[in-house]
Formats: sequence, C-alpha cells, structure tokens
Amino acid sequence: MSDLVVIGSCAGKFYVLDRQTGALHWSYDIQQDGKQISFHGDPLVVDTTVIIGTDHSCAPDGIGHVYAFDAKNSTVRWKRKFKGIYTPVVLSGKEIIFGSVADEWYKAELATGVPVWRYQVKMDSPSCGSPRAVVVLEDKVYFVGQDSAIYVLESASGKLSKRIVPPSPPSTALTTYRQQIVFGAEDGRLYSLDPATTKFKAILRWEGKPTGKLQLDGDTLYLFIDGPDKQGQLASVDLATNTLRWTQAAERQWASDKPQLWRGQVLAGNCGGKVSAFAAKDGLELWSTQFQGCVRSIGLSNDLLYIGAQEGMLYAFAPAGTQ
Repeated sequence: MSDLVVIGSCAGKFYVLDRQTGALHWSYDIQQDGKQISFHGDPLVVDTTVIIGTDHSCAPDGIGHVYAFDAKNSTVRWKRKFKGIYTPVVLSGKEIIFGSVADEWYKAELATGVPVWRYQVKMDSPSCGSPRAVVVLEDKVYFVGQDSAIYVLESASGKLSKRIVPPSPPSTALTTYRQQIVFGAEDGRLYSLDPATTKFKAILRWEGKPTGKLQLDGDTLYLFIDGPDKQGQLASVDLATNTLRWTQAAERQWASDKPQLWRGQVLAGNCGGKVSAFAAKDGLELWSTQFQGCVRSIGLSNDLLYIGAQEGMLYAFAPAGTQ
C-alpha cells in the first residue's frame, strides 16, 4: 500500500488517506458498532488488509473489536467483537494473537477473526489495564499480565506453560533477541530472560525508568527512559556485549511510542510537539522540528515521515535534504 496512509483516531474513526496529498480515500466510524472510540495498538498490515483492535479504555460498558479493513477496496473484510482490544495484533503463521483490557488473551484465524483459543489471567482482585503486545518465540507466546508476571503459553493450544515473576515489574513491552526475552523494568534496569532456565540477567541500569516499546536493529537496542525531574533519555545498547553504546538526554520525556529508525537516524517525539533525529551510530542530534500537539506516533515511508499528534493532527514531513 505504498500510495496510502492508514490511521485510527481517538475520535473513533479509521481513515485511509493518500500518502502524498492527505486526501481522504475512505473512513469508517467504529462507533456504529457499539461503545468504542480508541485505537491503541499498531496496525498489522497483510497485503492490502489492515488488522487492528479497538477499545473504550476501562469503561464498564465499553466494548471493542478486531477489524480487518481492506484499505484498497474501502471495505470491512471482517470484524469480531471482544471486551476491548488494547494491544497490537501480532501475526503468527496464519493466525493472529492479541490481548484485552480485561487481561484476556486470544489467538484467532487471520482470515476470519474466529478465536482459536482464549486465556484469562486469574487474579484475586482483577482490574482493567493497558496490556502490551505479545511476543512469539518458537512454539511459545509470552506476555505480561496485570500482576506483572510474565506468562508463557503454548502457541498451539493456549495452555499455560509457565508463570515467571521477574525481579522488578516490566515497564516496557517485551522483545526477543537471540532466543532471549528482553525488557525494561521499574527498577531502572534492562533485563534478559532465558526461557530455557527461567533465569533473569540484568544488562544495564539507569537512574530513570525504561518505557514504551523497544526498537531492535541487529544487535543494537534503542529505548526511551523517563529520567528524574520529568526529563527524557534516548539510549542505544549493544546486546551482543551488554554495553551502552550512547545515550542522549532531553529536556522532557519522550512521548512517541518507540524510537523509530529511518535512513540511519533514530527519531523521537515529545508532548511539546518536538520531533528530533539522532545519528544511529553515535547519538549526535542531526535535526529537530516543531509541530503542534503531543507527538504519539511517527510513521515511515521512503521519502516522508508521518507525525501523529494526540490532539488529532497528522503531518506529512520531509526533512531537509531527503528529497
């Protein structure tokens, strides 16, 4: 879909736009299907189909769906109703995996959305949370429950294999590296988990707290850190040697969902509307640009960046010297 941009708004609409002009091709109002307004997870794109979940946060009567939108043909291929799907939809072969605000986790058919299995995290005092995406490693599914434990399910059946309590509650999404599970934690440390032994290893520690989603590029991991006094940091870690490559301090915390890699640059945005680019090799700041609104997402194409703000704006931007 090189000629289109897709975006889900917090006002309850899914948009398909011309990527060069921003002209509207098609939109779909999810509120016609019940009490839901939000898109929180990254879309999964398979050919011309965009698969994404919706929710109404923790509203007691809120619902959610997983939608499969055909962006090219402006249609809904299928939709399935759930409690409220907050996570990205992850592809696993010919099936998809996702989680809800009620700590329910599903595998479903890619072609139809029909559930294959469901797993409910059991807690003495269940609540409503903001779950992060699952990761799939070999024949296992890994996710963090509302109790901050790491759950390991059999991918084929959804049966619980292990429940592992980490040294500190995870504060980032999980990622995989060389058969290990990597995540940042509330105690300021970056950890790796060996699934075979269920042992944790502390890689590095910061004064602040790792946050958001992790970005992996070969042996290099990029991550955001919420520092003291509401300052932010962007760090680059060599996972092959477990050493810090570089770190960049910022005057405020980063708000975009993860460090984005583009043309040898690492991109980040904050709630002051500032988007900055740093050299991936050494962290040198290359440029910064000011937008309106709190920058929550940065989309990529070969020639343009797409800056999404919490207040509802979407900007198409070409940094100087990129055309």
